[in-house]
Amino acid sequence: MSVSVNRERFEQLMMAAVDGELSTLEQREFENMIAADELLRKEFDEFKKIKEVTSTMHFASPTNEVWDQYWLDIYSRIERGLAWFLFTVGSAILLTYVSYKLIETILQNQALAWTARIGILGLLAGIALLFVSVIREKWYVRKKDPYKEIQR
Repeated sequence: MSVSVNRERFEQLMMAAVDGELSTLEQREFENMIAADELLRKEFDEFKKIKEVTSTMHFASPTNEVWDQYWLDIYSRIERGLAWFLFTVGSAILLTYVSYKLIETILQNQALAWTARIGILGLLAGIALLFVSVIREKWYVRKKDPYKEIQR
């Protein structure tokens, strides 16, 4: 075996050793490698230290003051409002198309009796009206809520 193949093998085994994923046979092979070469032993020790340090790291969450300042920024409010508008319009278009195709399929299905077709269409219309009603109610309450700026 050449030196580069040995180096590649060492790096593979070292990464597996750092993660605790070596088989018994690989463990023996790896221990022989680091016993035979002090530089490899030092490199392995350094990687173990790096693994220790990085496993205890975590991202710090922004404070409430940072988030409050973010939402006071006009760009952030416009960006979020535009995103919700586009999401709502896209959803409405998609739901309208899917509903149209579903109704078309139900009406053209000759295997279903007329009473079943009317019942299914009534059920779908009721679900759609309830959905719109809940959305309108939430929108109305959101606009009229005098306590919306208060954090609970």
